[in-house]
Amino acid sequence: MILPLKQFWLPEPEKDFLPAVALLYPRKDSLEIVVTMKDAAVYSDANGSNQFMWKLGDVVEIFIGVEGKGNYWELHVTPNNYHLQLHWSHDGLDNVRAGEKSIEDFMVDAPSLFESQVSIGPEKDIWQVHVTLPWQSIGLAPGQCDYEVDMAICRYDATPGVVGTVLSSTAPLRARSYHRRLEWNALSLTPQSLAKD
Repeated sequence: MILPLKQFWLPEPEKDFLPAVALLYPRKDSLEIVVTMKDAAVYSDANGSNQFMWKLGDVVEIFIGVEGKGNYWELHVTPNNYHLQLHWSHDGLDNVRAGEKSIEDFMVDAPSLFESQVSIGPEKDIWQVHVTLPWQSIGLAPGQCDYEVDMAICRYDATPGVVGTVLSSTAPLRARSYHRRLEWNALSLTPQSLAKD
C-alpha cells in the first residue's frame, strides 16, 4: 500500500514543502513501514530516546490505533534513529492539554515495542525510515487474516536555523494537528507472504 504525505489542510502546499511517501507491508507477525523523504537538510539534535523529538529536528511520527478502541500509539523515529514512544488513552491528550497529566505519563519505556533502521543519502537531501511494528505491540494477535487499524504517518521537516517546521501527513487532516483520529486513514491490512515469513 502506497500513501503519499501531503498537506491536506492547505489549498496549496507551503513553498518549503518537500515530497515524501510511505509504503506499508503487512506481514503475519508485524507491519513493515517504509517512509522515504526528500529533505533540504536532514538533522536532529536528539541524543536519546523518549525526548520531545518534534522540538529537536526532523522526525517521522506514526500514529496507529485498533479500529473500535479509544487508545492509540504515537511512535517517533529521528534521523539518528532515536525513538519516542507514547501510548495514549482516549482522553490522554485532553488531560495533558488541561494540565492534569504530563506527556511523560504516556511514555512507553520498552525497547522491544518496535524496531527501526534509518538511512540518509550522501548529500543529506533524502532520508528513509524502515519500521517493524509487531502486531502484539498494539494489542493484536499475529496470524490474523486482516488487521483493521486507524493510522496516520506524519512528518516534521525542520531546517537548522529556521523557525518553524513543515508538517505533512498521509491522513486527510482538515487542520494542522496530527491527533485528529477521526480523520486518519481507516485501513484494512491483509498480510502478504514474504520470504522472511
